[in-house]
Amino acid sequence: MALPREFDLNRLAIFSDPRVMQVRGRPTFATLAEKFEMISSRTQDVFVPFLGAGEALDKLRAIGQLTRELRHDLQRYIVGLQPWEFKTAKTTVLSEVRRESNLWIAADPSYTDAKGLELTIRPEDMIR
Repeated sequence: MALPREFDLNRLAIFSDPRVMQVRGRPTFATLAEKFEMISSRTQDVFVPFLGAGEALDKLRAIGQLTRELRHDLQRYIVGLQPWEFKTAKTTVLSEVRRESNLWIAADPSYTDAKGLELTIRPEDMIR
């Protein structure tokens, strides 16, 4: 059974764009989404030190890479930052686990249950 004319995807402008048509026949959903930003995946995941994450974060720092077990253990402690948030936090409250690893951990006092991740913190807040 054919769909009614108003549901014909071929009639939508985005689907008749030559660039879309070029990749449409191939199973390249990720490429298509990236080129046309149909799916926003531009956030950067960072780990936050919150209730019970300490041991797993220490292990991540020690081995310098994210294993399947650590990914599972730290799943609850991931916060996605928008590009502008990440750029700010990277210079203030984040530290990279290992150079070029793209694994980032927020400083202890930068995350609270009430406020979430603070992108900047005062130096005196770093002292406990």
